Amino acid sequence: MEAIYNNLENIYDVELYGKYVKNDVLLILGGNSYKYSHTTFKDVFLNLSPRNIRVIPQAGHWVHAEKPEATKLAIMNFLHWLDTQKSL
Repeated sequence: MEAIYNNLENIYDVELYGKYVKNDVLLILGGNSYKYSHTTFKDVFLNLSPRNIRVIPQAGHWVHAEKPEATKLAIMNFLHWLDTQKSL
């Protein structure tokens, strides 16, 4: 909590986040999320490929709680993809 409090001014700093996100990150969001949309992530993380964003249909903001199996499958598929990329 202390780290969050000490960095509140940077939490939504687009430039800060954009510098550190590479293609080894997966952003998962619910298709029915009231908070974020696919375009939100594309606007914030400009250097992300579409393969780094997974939209889980019929899930809201708490994707992992609402669609745990779909979330797990998305993570497993992405990790498999990462493994194949690193072995090339």
